[in-house]
Amino acid sequence: MASLAAARHSENRNMPLGDIALAINGSGQSREPTRYELLLRAFRADRGGALEPAAQAELRAEVVRGLFVQAPGILVVEMAVAILVAAIFWRSAPAQTLVAWSALLVAASIVRWVHCRRYFERTRIAGEAQAWGRTFALGTLLSGVLWGIGTVVLFAPADAVLMIVLVFLVTGLSAAALTGYTAYLPAFYGFVLPAVVPFGLRLAFDGSAAHLFTAMLLAVWASVFVYLAHALHAHTIDRVMLLLGNARMAETLRKARDSADDANRAKTRFLANMSHELRTPLNAIIGFSDIMRSEIFGPVGAPKYKQYVADINRSGTHLLQLISDILDVAKIEVGAQTLNEGVIDLAGTLRNCGHLVEPQARSANVALAVDASARLPALRADPTRFRQIVLNLLSNAVKFTPAGGKVWLSGAVEPGGGLLVQVRDTGIGMKPEDVPRAVQPFVQLDQAPRGDPGTGLGLALVKTLVEAHGGTLAIESEIGKGTTVSMRLPAERLAPAAILPGDARKVA
Repeated sequence: MASLAAARHSENRNMPLGDIALAINGSGQSREPTRYELLLRAFRADRGGALEPAAQAELRAEVVRGLFVQAPGILVVEMAVAILVAAIFWRSAPAQTLVAWSALLVAASIVRWVHCRRYFERTRIAGEAQAWGRTFALGTLLSGVLWGIGTVVLFAPADAVLMIVLVFLVTGLSAAALTGYTAYLPAFYGFVLPAVVPFGLRLAFDGSAAHLFTAMLLAVWASVFVYLAHALHAHTIDRVMLLLGNARMAETLRKARDSADDANRAKTRFLANMSHELRTPLNAIIGFSDIMRSEIFGPVGAPKYKQYVADINRSGTHLLQLISDILDVAKIEVGAQTLNEGVIDLAGTLRNCGHLVEPQARSANVALAVDASARLPALRADPTRFRQIVLNLLSNAVKFTPAGGKVWLSGAVEPGGGLLVQVRDTGIGMKPEDVPRAVQPFVQLDQAPRGDPGTGLGLALVKTLVEAHGGTLAIESEIGKGTTVSMRLPAERLAPAAILPGDARKVA
C-alpha cells in the first residue's frame, strides 16, 4: 500500500500543473484534499477552474528566479573545488591535461556567472522564464560534462587515497546539485548524470572487485540523491505556490480595500451634497414656522393650528440638527473639516456651555453642576468645535440621566501638564463591552429615559473632533451607575490666561 501511494504521489508530481488541477476537479470521489491540493486551491483562490496559463508562467518564473539566486554561490564553490582538485592531482595526472581541464571548468563557471548577472540586470518577463530555465540547464549540463570528463581523466586505480578523493568529489558534487538545482529538475539531471555516470561506469568496468562494489554503492547513493531531489523539488513547488497564493490573496484584499474606500468616499460625497441641499429648505421651514408660532403678523386662528406649527418647528429643528451632524461626519471623512484655531477662555467656555444646557437639565429635573475655576489656563482650539464637544457631552449626559439625577462638568490641569475635561452623570449607563460601539456613527444602544430622539452621531463626532485637536476620549460606564466621559488634550494646547485677547473672556 505504501509503495502504491508513493507511486501515485510521484505520478501526480510529474503531471503538468494544469493536469493536476483537472485531476483534482474532475475526481468523482469524495475525499479529504491533500496539502498539495489545498496549496493549489490557495494559489487560484479567486478562480473556480484549473490553474490558468498565466499562473503557471508566474509559478515557473518564481522557480527559475530561485535557481539564479543560488547559482553564484555554487559557481564560486565549483571554481574553488576545481583548483583544489588540480592541486591534489598535480603529480599523478599529465600537467597539460590537468591545466586544460581546470581552465575549461573555471571558464564554464565564469560564463555561467555572467549569465546569472545578465538575468538580474535585465527586466524579466514571466513568459521568458522557460527560456531562462533552459539556458540555465544547458549551463549545468556543460559543467556536469566537464566534471565527468575530469573524473575519467583523473581516474587513478593504483592510488587508493586519490580514488577516495574522487568518490568524495562525485558525492560532493551531487550534494551541491541537490542543494542548488532541485527546484528545476532538468538542471539537476543535467549536472548530476554527466558528472556521476562516467565515474561509476569507469569503476564498474575497471575489473577490480573493490571498484565494482564502490560502483554499486555509488549507484545506491545516486538513487538516494534522486529520491531526495524529487522530494525537495515537490517541497519547493509547494513553498512557491503558497507564497504566490498569499501574494495573490493579499492583492485581492488590497483591491477589495481600495474598492471599499472608493465606495465610502462616494457615499460621503453624496451625504455632504445631500446635506447641503436639504439644509436650505429646512431653514425656510424652521424660519417661517417660527414666525407663525410667534404670530408676528397676526393670530394663526384655531389653537390646534398653532400646536401643529410648533410641532413643525420642533421637528424641523431636530431634522436640521441631524443633517448638520451628518454633514460634519461627511466633512471629516473626506478630510474637508478644518480647525479654525484661536485662543479661548477655557473656564468661561465651560461655564457658558453649562448655562446653555441648563434649560434642558431643568426641564428633565436633572441637577447640573459646573466646576470651572477661573485659574484655568487659556486654550488653543477651534472655539466652535470645542464648544460643540462640550455641549454634545453635556446634552447627552442629561438625556440619559433619569429625573432626580445629577450631571457634573469639570475642567482641570493634570499633573503631566495636559488638560482634562470630564462630564459625569448618574444616568442609566451602559455595558463596558458596548462602549466601543457607542462612539461609532449612527449607533444607538438604548433609548433615553424620556424617549428623547437621538441621531447616534453625538459621541462619534465628539471623538473625531477631540482627536482632531490631538487629544483622546475615554469612556467609563456601568449599567445603572452612570457614565464618565474624559477628554484629554495635550499640554502644548494650554497657555497662560494672560495671553487672552482683550474681549476673549466675554466672547467665550
